[in-house]
Amino acid sequence: MGWWRVAAALADGGFEVWAPDLRGHGASQASPDMRIRAMAADVVALGESWDLVVGHSLGGTVAMAILLERPAWARRLVLEDPALVFDAPDPVVLWLLDPFTKPLTREQVAADGQGWAPSDVDVKVDALRQANPWTIRRTIEQSAPFDLHDDLEALEVPTLLLGADPELGALVTPEIGRGAAEANPHIEFITVSGGSHSMHRQAFGAFWEPIARFLAPPGPRLGRSRCDRVS
Repeated sequence: MGWWRVAAALADGGFEVWAPDLRGHGASQASPDMRIRAMAADVVALGESWDLVVGHSLGGTVAMAILLERPAWARRLVLEDPALVFDAPDPVVLWLLDPFTKPLTREQVAADGQGWAPSDVDVKVDALRQANPWTIRRTIEQSAPFDLHDDLEALEVPTLLLGADPELGALVTPEIGRGAAEANPHIEFITVSGGSHSMHRQAFGAFWEPIARFLAPPGPRLGRSRCDRVS
């Protein structure tokens, strides 16, 4: 499970952690309907009123889609370099399919991961072997085009927005993040220096430190959480 360190850190803080696979990812089956709205419906079926939702990449997109329609679904939100725009689906598809153009080996994934822990490499290899390039194409084709910048500014729950280091390829650039935080008082934006798009794997300490601050008192004691993930 790619969220092993995040889950352990949350559990140490008293959380019950759920980490479901979105449809077409991990052990969840793909579907002819791979729209973000369909994935959101799957996630909502798991429960309401979560104390915390953590969404990475597409998982962040799904979490936003839910909260825009159901503001009471979560009390707090952490977005790790979420996918906000699919306005040029061809480059996005090529980027997401790039791992499938290479050998699905530990050595290749470790090289691409640039310093990932061995456990993260193993999990990613398994995830890629479970995944289907058709699923990725279908998700992009059925969801694009979309632009969630205005929706980000409309979120009504306390939100920690984490952008990757621009030098390592950020979906949420400092310009986007600062603009969202200035437009929405519920949003705190931080660029995670040295963290790639998968910063929870590559730079866990820098990734977790702002989350720990975000969850610290004077907020209420939290007892239940959910980690929404994309492998």
